[in-house]
Amino acid sequence: MKRMKKILLALLVMALLLTTACGSGSEKSASATEAVYDKVEYPAEEEWAEPLPTAEPSLTEEDFQVTGAVETNRKLIRSASMTLETLHFDQTIADVTALVSRLGGYMESTRIEGESAYSSYSNERSAEFIARVPVSSFDTVQEELAQFGSVRERSENAEDVTDQYYDVQAELDALKIQQERLLTMMEQADKMEDLIALEEALTNVRTRINERTSAIRRYDGLIEYATIRLSINEVVEYSERIEKPATFGQRIAETFKGSLDFIRAFGETIVLGIVAVGPFVLVYGGGIALVVVIVLLCVRAGKRRKKAAGNSEEKK
Repeated sequence: MKRMKKILLALLVMALLLTTACGSGSEKSASATEAVYDKVEYPAEEEWAEPLPTAEPSLTEEDFQVTGAVETNRKLIRSASMTLETLHFDQTIADVTALVSRLGGYMESTRIEGESAYSSYSNERSAEFIARVPVSSFDTVQEELAQFGSVRERSENAEDVTDQYYDVQAELDALKIQQERLLTMMEQADKMEDLIALEEALTNVRTRINERTSAIRRYDGLIEYATIRLSINEVVEYSERIEKPATFGQRIAETFKGSLDFIRAFGETIVLGIVAVGPFVLVYGGGIALVVVIVLLCVRAGKRRKKAAGNSEEKK
């Protein structure tokens, strides 16, 4: 009868410990696990079919080693933002949705507000999208989105989470090793208090495994699918682009180019002037030259006649 009471009491304690373990956080789990193993009393080795570890199944440095693949397989979270102006709001919204779907992505969130810009009693419409697209289509999506209107703003970012990713992965692998060791110890334990302690430790380890597994899944989702934040504004006409101030080097290049353009334009003007005056010079210059020739011939002929008259008088 007393033995039955002890068993019932032990079962009650086990239930209370399991309930407490399920509600404890991951930060408390490490210290709880150490306390549990400090309480466990292991029998002598000869009482076991196989020797049971006499200490907490601690993890060695080898359990946390990460292979050389980390150095080459970088984990990048890519994102971009873009602001568009469009004259055809409804068509642009349809084109954006179709583009994201065609390239294997999906809309994480959508918000549209306002009325048509062409209505006299309403404000211009606008839309906000957060799209998730496969990272392989990230650049293609941005290039095609830019064709749907006038790009006002555009930015792109890549966050390297390689170290964080593989740290979590190493912790997960180590926790799985610890879980296997705990299961082995539970198979070998024959005392109720040992089973209770091991069960509590196993619960804490499994909680931490679930947390690391969820973190890896979140990282994978962010790495495999890039995020694009798109703002679309309806306008009646496109806004003027605000150019960035030119640098000193750009101003020098523009000044030099302007000088060359002036010299070329001046030379072209001179050539065109010569070409334009040429026909007049040929026509009027030829006429003047002809008159001069005739005058010279007449003068020469007059001189010859005078000379001939003088000679005839001398002979007389």
